[in-house]
Amino acid sequence: MLYGYFKLKMDNIFSYPRKLKQSTIENENLISNANFRYKKLNILMGSNASGKTSLVRAIWSIMLLLKENDKRNLENIININTDESYIEIDRVVKIATKANLLRLKIKTENNPEDLKVEMACKKIPVGKKSSYESCKKRLDAFEYEYSDYESVLRDLDLRGIGWNVVIPATEALFNRVSFLEFRDEQESNDYLTMLNTVLKSLDPAIIEITRSKDTDNAYVVQHENVGAIIAQANNSLSSIPSLSSGTEYGFNITNIFFSVRHRRIGIYLIDGQFSYIDSTIEKAMIAKLANMIGDDEQIFITTHNHEVADMKLPLHSYYFLNKEKTEQGMKICVNCASEIENRNNVAAKSIIDNDLFDISPDINPIFELGENRGMSL
Repeated sequence: MLYGYFKLKMDNIFSYPRKLKQSTIENENLISNANFRYKKLNILMGSNASGKTSLVRAIWSIMLLLKENDKRNLENIININTDESYIEIDRVVKIATKANLLRLKIKTENNPEDLKVEMACKKIPVGKKSSYESCKKRLDAFEYEYSDYESVLRDLDLRGIGWNVVIPATEALFNRVSFLEFRDEQESNDYLTMLNTVLKSLDPAIIEITRSKDTDNAYVVQHENVGAIIAQANNSLSSIPSLSSGTEYGFNITNIFFSVRHRRIGIYLIDGQFSYIDSTIEKAMIAKLANMIGDDEQIFITTHNHEVADMKLPLHSYYFLNKEKTEQGMKICVNCASEIENRNNVAAKSIIDNDLFDISPDINPIFELGENRGMSL
């Protein structure tokens, strides 16, 4: 659960709001503690360049820092227009069967030669009757002393934390075919069934998908129009012949579905995977993910599709992002639908239609294109 970030204007946005008593998503609480609530499904909505990918990258980069104990993971997300940056994150970590709430405060100092990173940390046990609000008050009461981040993380030893992230294939790191490793033949067969279901939904001309008998770590897509198509691990995703962009993303989407079904990761960051997919299919996939997500897991999804806000999901699952101009530059603002509406029978789409969070893009300049024909350059 992420609670504060230097380039983002937000506060406690992923904790379950106290005023909402019910959720259409089951068990939005720690399985060991029904009072400790959190949001399992988090849908990030906004226009182009509103900060959706930046938020996903922020979470991912912080997780990498905690796991790898390497400050270079922060370099691409630090606000270079400020001398100092601050991150604060509360995260539930489990030791054996006992849950603890960990608060990490991260401070960076920007200079041309090297990025200085310091960290302060407190950890408290989560009792059976504890709520996040009660734990937060205890953590707020502590005094925090900063020291070198490497020693703090070395003592915490968070190498075991896990996540799954998929970002658009336009970025080199994610523009490759990847298949998961399976524990047994049953998992392998389950994955193949899911791959068939997802890709056939995206392209009705796909007849069948089978494992390749001739190529290692590859699948054969039998296509009605072009015959056999080979999809091999580590090859470029965008180079798979004859498949549409939306269908290519089906490989990533299948990996997410499989991981959620088999409880592989715990936190799932899904950015831009539905951009080329029909709206009805996207909504069906999000609904299925919401239904499949397991105990103590969390999903983050970005989308441009306003129709997703018409789904029967709790209001507190929807976040609206926009950019605000400040003296330090553009700041990404993150607002949750439940901040202004506490009835779960109200659709988040009404908030978008009334533009209550100012997320609608300015389209007036588009209509002015070509109007000043007499202007010379």
